Amino acid sequence: MEFCGIELAHPIVNGSGTYDALAARRVFGAAFESEFPFAAYVSKTITLAQRAGNPPPRLWELGQGMINSIGLPNKGLERFVSEDLPAYATLPAPLFVSVMGFSPEELEAILDTLADRDEIAAFELNFSCPNVKTGNIVGSVPAEGSGGISGPAIRPVALAHVARSAERVDIPLIGMGGVECGRHAADLLAVGAALVAVGTENFRDPAAGNRIVGELRALGDQAKAPQAV
Repeated sequence: MEFCGIELAHPIVNGSGTYDALAARRVFGAAFESEFPFAAYVSKTITLAQRAGNPPPRLWELGQGMINSIGLPNKGLERFVSEDLPAYATLPAPLFVSVMGFSPEELEAILDTLADRDEIAAFELNFSCPNVKTGNIVGSVPAEGSGGISGPAIRPVALAHVARSAERVDIPLIGMGGVECGRHAADLLAVGAALVAVGTENFRDPAAGNRIVGELRALGDQAKAPQAV
């Protein structure tokens, strides 16, 4: 399939910050290369300066998902380019780099640095992190009583918003929110998503992407099969 001119093997990608590909490579070794779970890899969000993130606790598990307030910890642009980008370039999938600026000037500086890098297939512009405090982005630490909710609990809301967005725009959409299986991915694709991102489920099952791809293909094969009369 094709997404914004980029050839992809299937429509499943990871949510930014929910899957550490470099750590997974160290743990799974050769199997990582042959069974990489995503059609494209979305990096953790990069900011201009290094960030330690929010103080712990950062995660609170719920019965149907989790509350998180990570706060965008990352090495900063300079160390990302020198340390992580060369390793990301060797992944067996196109690289989408997530970036965020705390001002238009910061975002412009990041993109100016990365725009001509051949290792990067696309950018994700992070305008919606609920866990940092700026002029237009608000949020708290769980220790202060709140955070962002992800996982199965938000799936109906996500499905509704993807459907409404698809009715209003012509650009390709990436649907996400509570995807646990192929059926959930198929629902998002059916209402207009071009790709589906898996997030919270990666914490429970690092191989979730592969399983969801298999289930999605099985649903497609089932739909194509002749029906008994």
